Amino acid sequence: MVTPREARFGRLSVARGLLTRDQLATLVKFGADKQAGGSGLKLWETAVLKRMMDTSQVDKLLDDVGDLDVENLDKFKLVRCLGRGGMGSVWLARTPENKGVAVKVLHSSFAGDRNFVTRFFREAQAATKLKHKGIIRGIAVGEAEGNYYFAMEFVPGESVQSILDREGRLASERATAIVAEVCEALGYAHENGIVHRDIKPDNIMLTKEGHAKLADLGLARSAQEGLTQLTRTGSAMGTPLYMSPEQCRDAKQADGRSDVYSLGATWYHMIVGEPPFSGASAPELMKKHMEERVKWPAESRVNLPKGVMLTIERMMSKAPDARFQTMEDVADAIKEQCLGKRDVFKELGIEKEARREAEWYIKGKKGAKTTMARVTEGRLMQLVRWGKISPDTLVCPSGEQGMFKPVQSFPKLAQALPTMTPTTPSGKPSSKTAKRAASRSAHRKVKSSGKRRTVHDFLEHYEEDQKRVKRKKKLKKIGNKVLKWAVALAILVVLFLVLRHFRPQLEPMVRSWFNGDQTSETAPTAGGAEESP
Repeated sequence: MVTPREARFGRLSVARGLLTRDQLATLVKFGADKQAGGSGLKLWETAVLKRMMDTSQVDKLLDDVGDLDVENLDKFKLVRCLGRGGMGSVWLARTPENKGVAVKVLHSSFAGDRNFVTRFFREAQAATKLKHKGIIRGIAVGEAEGNYYFAMEFVPGESVQSILDREGRLASERATAIVAEVCEALGYAHENGIVHRDIKPDNIMLTKEGHAKLADLGLARSAQEGLTQLTRTGSAMGTPLYMSPEQCRDAKQADGRSDVYSLGATWYHMIVGEPPFSGASAPELMKKHMEERVKWPAESRVNLPKGVMLTIERMMSKAPDARFQTMEDVADAIKEQCLGKRDVFKELGIEKEARREAEWYIKGKKGAKTTMARVTEGRLMQLVRWGKISPDTLVCPSGEQGMFKPVQSFPKLAQALPTMTPTTPSGKPSSKTAKRAASRSAHRKVKSSGKRRTVHDFLEHYEEDQKRVKRKKKLKKIGNKVLKWAVALAILVVLFLVLRHFRPQLEPMVRSWFNGDQTSETAPTAGGAEESP
């Protein structure tokens, strides 16, 4: 008789073209004959024995078949195993309406703990009431054939962890946008009394459109209670990698600010390419979270936006009171300090640029440190034409962060480089060309002696220029207010002088107006003539 695991193996092998239906029928019949003779061969073992599949294909397929020897969990029909973690396994299943759902099945080690199962049911049921676009919606929680499960919305896409495994790290702009969406979802969960307590890249899913959805709400709280069991399995190191200091000491102390810390640690991993701390064991990791200073992200990856690094640093403060107190505070900081596009050249008033113009990054030295400035393409072409950027200066388009090349490597920039002086057949510069070159050289000297500076000088004095610009803006604001009051006062003075000058002419007119009003108020006599005084 074919077991549920064997039936799942057969369906998947046919669906993926590893076996035909006729081959599967042959294997099932062969296995049944063997079992009748007392053999315990499984369907996959029979496939290898009959040389219809090799061991590598079978091993890969068995990962998706999973270890649950059941066909259904209540109304949910198991299709294949999506993955395994410290709490158990996650499955793709189908409803009676043939809709896809994700089902998380608890590991047998948790199923034997009655208190744990009680909390699991209570908190999973609370999570099913959350309805937010950034949260994977809970559908049902229950028990079937000794397996405790939690059915959730199935999100076609991949987790942030799988992207990090493939790409190493994410662009700062992309990571920040993901964190901003997760922040909104967590704020909604906190308002409804649910603390996640297990924020990590594995629990952030990205849809095919690139939007973030938070998973495992309602499960992490219970998972932390069973931390000893989780870490002993060796497969749930993701939890202590991002755990807050107070959560390391006592899981009961964790509140919404613990999620702030864990989200900051996850953000750190996304932009740096590795978690903030590493260790050989869970206790070692927890000790580092409680005692060690977090390494400044720029030490591992240069050119990160300062606003992003400062926001992460505050989110990962050891003391909960020193962090952002709510997810709304984090969202405001991200909006104000991390998502805005700053143009330092525009701030310094070097040139008014057109909006929506392509941007480039220029890499240079600020003292002993490497720094970077962002300019529009038009501004960059000007700097190249004026000779303020050498052919070896490193630049890159804004859409290719990190791919810096010399100016001369880009054809459209190389065309703007100052050309060599043409020569006559004798090898000497022509008289007209020499005069023009001398004129251009003198013109450049005049420009260079003025307020214009090279990009390297600009980067070197950036901090001083920023302070100067802030003072200039403040004085300009005060000056505008003073000017408005001065204009208003001047208008009043002019009006007063005009009235004073024309007072002799205006007084009779005013009196006549008032006397005319009084006359009109006097009643006429019966004959239409006025009464004599």
